[in-house]
Amino acid sequence: MAMRLHEGDYVPDERGGFETVSGKDALGQRVLMKLKARRGAFPFMPTFGSRLWLLPREKASARQRAAEQYVSEALADEEEITVKDVTVSEREGELLVSVGLSMGGETFTVSLSI
Repeated sequence: MAMRLHEGDYVPDERGGFETVSGKDALGQRVLMKLKARRGAFPFMPTFGSRLWLLPREKASARQRAAEQYVSEALADEEEITVKDVTVSEREGELLVSVGLSMGGETFTVSLSI
């Protein structure tokens, strides 16, 4: 069980505490946190995070392969999930990354913008 995050902040509940998440929701939240955090930004956790923030520097033709590599690298320690697919698209000057995952026979997608 983990506390629910929304845009980097804990979500308060009606009792003065914080909302919690578990199962697939907690996993999705953890995956998004790993993908959004810059790899190497936490001194005591040098392998936490991803290098997806580097995608805009890549040539358009190399972005797909780079995104696949960066996602695999960031989620390498998540033994219970399998990365099924990674797609990169561009909309209004922003890169959108969508990651298809599976866990215990269930599939789900997480998306983020770069």
